[in-house]
Amino acid sequence: MLLLSRDVSLGVRFYGNEGIGLPVKFVSEEYAEFDTGSATSLAIQLVDREADSTTGYSPFLNFDVDDMDSLIPKLMMAGGRLDGPVKYPLTGKVATVRSPDGHMVGLFEKNSE
Repeated sequence: MLLLSRDVSLGVRFYGNEGIGLPVKFVSEEYAEFDTGSATSLAIQLVDREADSTTGYSPFLNFDVDDMDSLIPKLMMAGGRLDGPVKYPLTGKVATVRSPDGHMVGLFEKNSE
C-alpha cells in the first residue's frame, strides 16, 4: 500500500518506532518503506502538489496493538490526532487516529483472557 505524504519524516515517526512501531526497511527524504510482518507492504511517497496529497477517502489502515493506553500518546507526539473517543466493546479497546497526513488508522487492543 502506498500512502502519499507532504512530509515523509513525519510519516516515519508516526508509523515507525516512535509511533505504531513498524520496522523501517528503507527511508530517504522522498520515500519510506515499512515491514508490516505480512505480504502487504506499507510505503510513503513524498508529493508536493496539494491535489496529490489530499486524503479524500483514504485507505483505512488497521493495526492490532498490545497497549493502547501508552500508544495513543506516542502517536499524538508523532503528529497524529485522535478521531473520536476510545471505545470499549466487549472484545477490547478500539480507537481511530488520523496520521499526520490525515490517513485513517484503526487500532484494536484485544482483551486479555
